[in-house]
Amino acid sequence: MRASFEAFTAKYGGRVFLVYSVDDEIANSEVIAEIEAEVNKLAIG
Repeated sequence: MRASFEAFTAKYGGRVFLVYSVDDEIANSEVIAEIEAEVNKLAIG
């Protein structure tokens, strides 16, 4: 997966995030803040 994530970043300039769901809830909720920060960075850039 690392190679495809790096290829995506090189092609589109954004990061790839994995969101894990357990019992219909986001298990790694800290990723939401990271996604928001990345969207803001890309929108400004």
